[in-house]
Amino acid sequence: RAFQEATNAYKRAPVLTHQQQVMRLYRGYLRNVNSWAEDREVFNEEATKVREAFNANMSVTEPALISRLLREGKEKLQSVR
Repeated sequence: RAFQEATNAYKRAPVLTHQQQVMRLYRGYLRNVNSWAEDREVFNEEATKVREAFNANMSVTEPALISRLLREGKEKLQSVR
């Protein structure tokens, strides 16, 4: 019993930094595009659009807006999968 309690204390999910969350979201979008793109040219066009969307929000510094953008990005990715 004591061993289980000790291991449960260390089994917590890792807390991701903001950069890690954004990179996971970006890679998720690219993987999604790669799953349906019929050739490399289509992939490159869509990847450029994804990159432009991420770059458009790169200068955002307001924490509430950052959280909202991450949440909306995750929801959008889930809806297109």
